[in-house]
Amino acid sequence: MVNKIGSLLDGLFPARCALCGLRSGRTLPLCVHCEGNLTPNHHPCTRCGLPLSATIEAQTVHNRRCGSCQRQQPTFSGVTAPWIYDSNLARLLSRWKYQRDRQLSLLMVHLLLHSMPAKRTDILLPMPLNWRRQLWRGFNQSAVLADGVMRQYPRLASGKATEALRLRRTSSEGAQAKLGARQRAALSSRCFTVTGACENLDVTVIDDVLTTGATANALAGALLSAGARTVKVWCIARTPAPGGNP
Repeated sequence: MVNKIGSLLDGLFPARCALCGLRSGRTLPLCVHCEGNLTPNHHPCTRCGLPLSATIEAQTVHNRRCGSCQRQQPTFSGVTAPWIYDSNLARLLSRWKYQRDRQLSLLMVHLLLHSMPAKRTDILLPMPLNWRRQLWRGFNQSAVLADGVMRQYPRLASGKATEALRLRRTSSEGAQAKLGARQRAALSSRCFTVTGACENLDVTVIDDVLTTGATANALAGALLSAGARTVKVWCIARTPAPGGNP
């Protein structure tokens, strides 16, 4: 019945691809061809998810580290990022977040689910957004992703202490897209407070894009200080290193 309704709606109001503008041929606003033109993150750093060269020897695949993580490991213990933040994905995310095209929400959940984390988690939490930014944007994109994931996979997280644990972004750092890694780290280090305990729990934080990792690192530090056993990050995409070199 659901499939029939979906087919009927697609016939009456055909979905258009958000990239090429043609009929997508499915309920999602992205055609198969354009989705195939997105860039998969096939060779990420096993710690921070940074895209690495495919020439890394196969025997190092389970212990692959970028130069930054070899020098100093981040506070979070791992990143799942199925896509590389390229120009096509940037267009989609910009329409969703800044032009408030909420019809892209299901597509973003679809792209996030392209690579499921290997293990279940105790708590699945969205990256908090400062209230001023959320008021201006109209929604927290990470919360939309987390809600979409839990609707499709309600058993992915056990939900322990979800009602008791609260994350809050305590300062408005403004747009960070043009900031360097040191500037992001300085701003992010004082951004978060955790209310409630999460002793000995595995926490997964959902976000849309991981850029330098400074914000995720600060949040992971706050969660670990509150008692979390591990903190991992699950996002749609990872930004490559400047110049494309790890």
